[in-house]
Amino acid sequence: MSIVSVSQRTWQIIDEVDYAGYDALKPWRTALADRWFPYIPAWQSTAALDVACRLVLEEGLEAVIGRHALVAAHCRQRLRALGLDLLPASDHDCSPTVTAVRMPEGIGWPALDRALRARGLAVGGSLGPLAGSVFRIGHMGAQASLALVDRGLEVLQDVLQSI
Repeated sequence: MSIVSVSQRTWQIIDEVDYAGYDALKPWRTALADRWFPYIPAWQSTAALDVACRLVLEEGLEAVIGRHALVAAHCRQRLRALGLDLLPASDHDCSPTVTAVRMPEGIGWPALDRALRARGLAVGGSLGPLAGSVFRIGHMGAQASLALVDRGLEVLQDVLQSI
C-alpha cells in the first residue's frame, strides 16, 4: 500500500517530461472527479491503515514517538550490555524503529536465524554488502514495547550462550 499525492505543478511536469514510467500515475489524474478507482483496492490494507491511524490518534503522536525512542534506546543499551556491536555505532544515527546488530564473531547468520526461530523469535537478516554480517531487530508499532523487546533479548542472550 502506498499513499501518493500529486500536485497540479507535478502533473504539469509529468506532461512536460512525458516519461513512460509516469504512465502508472495517469489514471489517477481524474479518478476522484470521475468517482472511478483505477484498480482493485487492497481493502485489507486500507482497513489496517485505518486501525493504525486510530491507534496513533488514541495514544497521541508525541507519545508514540516517545515510546519508540524509549524502546529503541532500551534495546540498544541491552544489546551493548550483551557485548554486541551496533550499526551505526552512534545512538544519534540509529533508527527509533529498528536496530542493526553486527553478527558476533564466529557465529554465522544461518545458524543464528535457525536457533532464534526454534525459540519463536524472528529477526531480520540483511542484504547486499551487509548480508551475513548484520541482523536487525524491529521495535516499531505494536512491537515498540519494553516487555516484548526484553523477551526477545532474553531469547537472543540464551541462544548466543548456547551456540
